[in-house]
Parts: sequence; C-alpha cells; structure tokens
Amino acid sequence: MPFLRVAAFLFRSGRIQSAPLFEHTPLGYIRIYLCITVFTFLAVSNAYSMPAIPNKVLTVVSPQGGNQKKAPSPLRFELREAENGLQVAIRFADTPDTKEKKANWRPDGPVGGDYLIFLDEMIVINEPYQGNTLDISRDVPLTTLRNGKHAIRCELRAPSGEVHKDEIKFIFDGSPAISLADPVVDKAGMLDPAVTINLLGDGFGFVDVFIDERPFINAQIKQEHTGKEIPLSQITGKPVPTAALVPGIHLLALRAMGMNGNATVSYSSFTVDTTPELKIIQDKNNDFQEAVATFPKSPEGYSGFVDVFYDQNLILSKRDEGASIAIKRAEIVEGLKKNNYEHRDVADQLVFALRAANGSENWQKIDFK
Repeated sequence: MPFLRVAAFLFRSGRIQSAPLFEHTPLGYIRIYLCITVFTFLAVSNAYSMPAIPNKVLTVVSPQGGNQKKAPSPLRFELREAENGLQVAIRFADTPDTKEKKANWRPDGPVGGDYLIFLDEMIVINEPYQGNTLDISRDVPLTTLRNGKHAIRCELRAPSGEVHKDEIKFIFDGSPAISLADPVVDKAGMLDPAVTINLLGDGFGFVDVFIDERPFINAQIKQEHTGKEIPLSQITGKPVPTAALVPGIHLLALRAMGMNGNATVSYSSFTVDTTPELKIIQDKNNDFQEAVATFPKSPEGYSGFVDVFYDQNLILSKRDEGASIAIKRAEIVEGLKKNNYEHRDVADQLVFALRAANGSENWQKIDFK
C-alpha cells in the first residue's frame, strides 16, 4: 500500500523517532507494531467512508435475534428486504423445557396464541395463530416509515401463556428511484421527457415538477405509473410548455415522494432555441398573398406579435393570443395607404419582424409585389 511505503520511508529516514517505549525494543518488533497500527487505522477509516450500496433499502444494526437470552429461545424473528419493501419472518415452536411445563403439558388440549409486531413502538400487525408452532412471513407497512434508524419488535404469546420477545434495530432507506431521459423541446415548444419512477410499498405518491427552481405542477403518482418508462405528461396530464422561457439552457427538476414522505429529486438540463417561423404564400405569378407567423404556444395566452416595416417605418403591427398570426395582402396595402405610401407595380421591399413571448425574434426581408 502507498501509505505503508510512506510510513516505512519516514521511519528509515529518521523523520519518525522511536518513542522511549521502543528504545530497547528490536527494530523488527517496532515495524510489526507500526504495520498493525496502520492496518487498524485503514480498517476503521474504511468502515466510515464506504459509500452505501446502490438501491440498498435495509441495513440491520443489531443482529437478528439480538435480544435473545443465553438459553435458546423458541422464537426466531428476522427482518429482510422483499420485492417491494420489507418483510418479517416469524418461526416458533413451543416445547416443554422445564419440569413445571412438562408436568402441565397437554399436547391434546387447546393450543394457540397470538403475536404483535411493533414498529417504533406502534402496533402494525396483530394476529392470532393456532397450534404449537408458527412459520409465517408478513409485509411490513411502509406508510409511516421514514428514512433513518428504526426498531421493530415481535411479542409472541405461547400456548403456555409465556411471552417471548425479540427486537431488531435497523436503518431504512426507502427513497423513490427516478430515471429521467434527456428532455428535448419539440417544434411546438413542448417538453415531455420519458420518466421511470419506482416507489416502495403500494406504489402511490406524488411528483412535483420544477422549471428553473420554480414550481410548475404537482400530480399524483398511481400504481399504473410506476415501474415502467412513460411520458411525463401521462402523470401530470400535460406536457411542459417552454414558450415563456428565454432562449438558453434551463433546468427541469422532478421530485418524487412516497406516501411515507421519503423523496428523491432528479435534475436534467434542456435547451430552448425555438424561434418564430414565417411562411410566405404566393400565387402562380409569385405575387404576395399572405404571410403566416407561427410562435411557440405560451401558457399565458400571449405568444407574440408581428411588425411590418417599409422604408424603416412601421406600417402594420398585429398581435394574436393564439400560436399563429396571418397577415393578408389587403392588410399590407391598407397599411401603406395609411402611411401615405402608394403600392407600385414593381416589388417593394418589406421587413417582417416576429417577436415571440420568450424574447426570441425572427427578422426577414420580403419582396411585396
């Protein structure tokens, strides 16, 4: 290890002086002591610096059956990860192990008992059982189980009336898992990336959508939304409009939260470069008939406006709350007349300025004939 090589070099060079304890100790023993010390240091450091295993839900702090006494207990209580959460396993076999029990043992008499499961001192399972033995597995309710340290305890009443107990301390991480595909803005200015969300437990929760750290929408996550890749709009009911965003790089954030309050946030950047488009319609003689300006649809209703200039003077301005604006030939002719310009048989050069709600612009020169 590099660390050991450095320690050995410092020791040989005299930069590490032996303490009085080692003044009369052979050099070999001193080196052995240093190696043991270094290995101990590295082992302790790694115990606290190792990252958690991805997708790890359960970490048992106390061993399974940690509260059992030295004498073997008929109760075996275990906690483990299940397919979609946590599960407890209870195994019990009631046998007469004392003279008093053997004297009163009636194998043919009425048998049975009950057991309780406490999660952080709250009863989450309470069921009876029949017979002298028990071997079952039960799902642990996750509705109130937040991330962090917890304790789960089993108290079982045997047919003899004796109560057996066992407790397990554990660390739980039930954060939702989110997979977000690279979001791309379509030609209409809409954002609808593919997402995959996995929630523990019953699969219900909520998702918050943020654009540039501003809340956009909150929606409920249902069972049919989890565990598969679907468009975000399938959860929220609509895609994310970007027409009001200025051109540039923006940030999409999704925060998925389970019913127990555990949440995970996923971020992804996207680029807004949509600009308004201008389409010129001409007749068979290439004479101007109509201009259609198309804008990214804005959720506020206002998408943009069009200005028409002739000889650096504004002759027409038109605004529409839809996603497109149409300017007819007659409107331009009327605008020329109002500004004392006469329409000629030769082509006039007009300038169309399209300004969208997000600040993007499109300037074009048009031959008007």
